[in-house]
Amino acid sequence: MIASKNKLSSKCAFIIVTYNSKNDISECIISIKSFHPECGIYVIDNNSSDGTKEILQSIEGIELILLPVNSGYPGGNNLGIKKAIESNYEYFFLFNPDARLNQKIIEPLIKLNIRTNGLIGPVIRDFYTGRIQSIGGTFNPFFSHFYVSKKETSKNKELIRVDWILGASLLISRKIINKCGFLDENFFPASLEDSSYCIEAKKRGINSYINLRTYVIHKGGTSSGGDKKYLLRILKNRFYYALTYQNTLFFLTTIIESSLRYIYHKIFGVLKKNKVSKKKFK
Repeated sequence: MIASKNKLSSKCAFIIVTYNSKNDISECIISIKSFHPECGIYVIDNNSSDGTKEILQSIEGIELILLPVNSGYPGGNNLGIKKAIESNYEYFFLFNPDARLNQKIIEPLIKLNIRTNGLIGPVIRDFYTGRIQSIGGTFNPFFSHFYVSKKETSKNKELIRVDWILGASLLISRKIINKCGFLDENFFPASLEDSSYCIEAKKRGINSYINLRTYVIHKGGTSSGGDKKYLLRILKNRFYYALTYQNTLFFLTTIIESSLRYIYHKIFGVLKKNKVSKKKFK
């Protein structure tokens, strides 16, 4: 127990925001307890109606916050981080309920944060296929476009610098919170709050890095509301980002490009879900 308390990872709290996550949350928490029993676990439920709350109330060893309304993904994470700060945690690992740990990852992520003073994430692999789902992403300011990076990198590399990190597994230190603040809750209910946070942090001298020797597995899209709702949410939040954080020219180019993109999707119906085997990647 003493050795566990001396670990860097014991200063880290997992922050999980749930919304109708009954099919995933138990396995998610079990994976955390299996690999990182020394870490805190804060679960914020956004007024689920599918039995998630009842499942969470039966799980021991977590700090549970049941909200009477849906505060969105950024709102739930902000509340969890604030509660963890009150308990003197120094690091906060945002973790989706449909993600799982397959290895110990927190210690190397924290060490990389200490070396770089940056936002840190692991590689994210698809839950079913094991293919890369995200190695961070790039940002095109002209259209306020956030692109996910999925390209395999050299196994000899330890890390790469990226423009932003997917919030499904993102390590933020208390020092960064003190400098950059919390997630913007106007990205409601979710989408782009993670990537925009990284871009705005970069303006304050804080870069984002992916530790290539760690990974998590992630299903993705389990509470997105479907392709149509997801597309509309992305468009709305891109408009908000451009209006709030970009200059007038980039706001106008974002409006034009996003509108044309929506019309294209509407006419040609190119949004299709990938069909994959439902066997978990190990």
